[in-house]
Amino acid sequence: MTKSVETGHTGGCTCGAIRYRTGPHVGNAYVCNCRFCQRATGGPFLVEHCFSGKDIEVLAGEPAVYAHVSAGSGQNVYLHFCKDCGSHLFLTFQRWGDTMNVFTTSLDNPRDMRFDRDILCYLFLETAQSGTVTPAKFQAYGGHCEPADGSLA
Repeated sequence: MTKSVETGHTGGCTCGAIRYRTGPHVGNAYVCNCRFCQRATGGPFLVEHCFSGKDIEVLAGEPAVYAHVSAGSGQNVYLHFCKDCGSHLFLTFQRWGDTMNVFTTSLDNPRDMRFDRDILCYLFLETAQSGTVTPAKFQAYGGHCEPADGSLA
């Protein structure tokens, strides 16, 4: 186990204007294949690790925020990014007020994060790019892992 797993992680944007740190990661992680995440990353999916908002501290700069209405829930998803270089850093949600999901690639050492099947699930496989492969025995969903109406999956 690396030290950052025990003490937390640091990250920031490409230009260095925004820096943040997290507490230790104890939440879930997702590989999201929805169209919003594809567009937000410019790639086939987004990898995000979930934290409580109180476990993330912005050390330098102030992220800009874009509000997007989710096609699934009809509620806002907030994309936090650097206004100078455009790096995407976090997602927060009207639906889950305490949750702050970190774009894993914005971490200084993303390889320090856990990617095992106990915490990582694959979402929105119905909109995944052709050729997408999900590892055996990982949780995988055609859409979100929770219904849009907020009921239990």
